[in-house]
Amino acid sequence: MPLREDAIRLSAALNRVVAGLRSFESGRNPYAIKLADRLSPMVAAFDQAVFVRPSRDDAGQAIAILAQCMDAVSTASSKGEMNFGFSEAINQYWELHTVFRESRYRDESL
Repeated sequence: MPLREDAIRLSAALNRVVAGLRSFESGRNPYAIKLADRLSPMVAAFDQAVFVRPSRDDAGQAIAILAQCMDAVSTASSKGEMNFGFSEAINQYWELHTVFRESRYRDESL
């Protein structure tokens, strides 16, 4: 699949994670809200780099920056601390988070 298509799929997954965190337990879970508040601007920066001013470098940097927060989301979900109900989006993130470092996309732009 071309880089742009995978970047769009990655954006959709990240936005589902943010929306899922905000709605988790009807928004009454402070940890989920904290994660959403932390992740949301990072996802917005990624979306900016993919959709508004396409930049492979900026998109890759945004993914690198949000990795720690996604680790926290994934850890909370996988340890059973929270059943977020959007594990498919988390799995899709893990499937796609390396697209900006993979050699098969080397000559592709957004």
